[in-house]
This record gives sequence, structure tokens and C-alpha cells, in this order.
Amino acid sequence: MKRLVPVMIGVLIGVAAPVAARTVVDFARNAGHVNGFRAVASSASDTRRAGKLVATDSEGWLPDFIVRQVEHAMTTDSAADSANLGGIQADHYQRRCTVGTVFGYVLVPGNTPSSRTEVEGFSCFGTTASVEHPAAGSYLVDMSFQTVQPCQAGQTKIPAVVTVNDFRRLLATYETICGSSGRPLGKVHISDTAGTPIDADFTVLVPRWVGAPVMTSLPPLPPSP
Repeated sequence: MKRLVPVMIGVLIGVAAPVAARTVVDFARNAGHVNGFRAVASSASDTRRAGKLVATDSEGWLPDFIVRQVEHAMTTDSAADSANLGGIQADHYQRRCTVGTVFGYVLVPGNTPSSRTEVEGFSCFGTTASVEHPAAGSYLVDMSFQTVQPCQAGQTKIPAVVTVNDFRRLLATYETICGSSGRPLGKVHISDTAGTPIDADFTVLVPRWVGAPVMTSLPPLPPSP
């Protein structure tokens, strides 16, 4: 048995030495590679980085030109029109509550109850609108927004456009008043050409114009008792 030991050692050495040598050589050849791919910096030209791994920059990002841009895309920042929305430039859109849009509008049925009633409409603040109908042809419209400065009778003015939706020849007037809660209300009065108060459907639209008072949203008032 003692005579076999040198033979076994010789065999092991004879086999292991070439394998170890090849491993060292292969490791040296692949130094700077990942799975056989060479890596380059993010600043490398397209020719240098072709077929290679690209490292992120100092902030952990890849440059925009790394990914081939597509003509149109809805979910990738690397799209050729990534600064657009649906292919339309951002400055061609209007933002909510900005000049040229509307603060809100309401559609008021002529037969609205006398007590405060929520009505259909839109507010750029996302609030709801309500209307009171205290007398024939008279309506108080609350669009649930407020001027930054407290409402002052005769001083706070919120221009609006009132359209009567009726086949009859009717007239409509509008003015801003301060409600008991201190918030501005739109007072609408509708009459016929003889001055007789008439109940009729109408729409109130409040535009966002240059120089408009700064507005904020308010929660809707609770229902009337």
C-alpha cells in the first residue's frame, strides 16, 4: 500500500496542475467581463458599447440615448415624444383652474325645491354645487368655493355667464352676494319681458379670467333643515 501513495500523488498532481492552469488563464482572459461580456462606461460611443454591457452613470441612470427611441409610446420616458401627452405638446393643454378654463358650472332645474338641493355641475376644485329656490324666479347658487379674502357685500364680485334654457323669451340677471356662512353665492333672477318672475331651467358658468380673485375650495354646506 505504501508503494501506491507516490503513484496516487503523481496522478493527482498530473491531472490537477493543467486544470488549475487553464482556470487561471480563463479568469485572466475574462477579467473585466460579466458572463463573457465586456463592460463599458455610460459615456462610451455607440460604436464602443455595441455588444457590451453599459454601466450606469454616477447618479445610477443610463443616458437617454442608450435605448432606441420609439416614435410613439404611452408608458416610457425614452419615447421620442415623451414630453407630449397623446402626441400633443404640454403647452397645448390647459390645466384645471388656470386662466382660460372655468372655475365651474351648474345646471339648475327651474323646479328646484326651495330648500338647499345638490345639483349637477362641475368645479375645478372637485366640489359639488347646491341651489336654493326661495321664491319664484329667484335662485341662490353655491358652487362650494371661496375667495381667499373674506366675502364682502358689494365688494366681492365673481362674474358669471347665465344661460336660460327655455323656449320662452326670458331675461336673467346675476350678482354675487355673501351668504350667511360668509361664502360667495350667485343670485340669479329670471323673469319674462314684462318683469314677472318665472321659474325656468338655466346654466351658470364661472370662467377663470385674468385678474380673477384667488379661489379655494370649500366643503358643501349641510342640507337645509
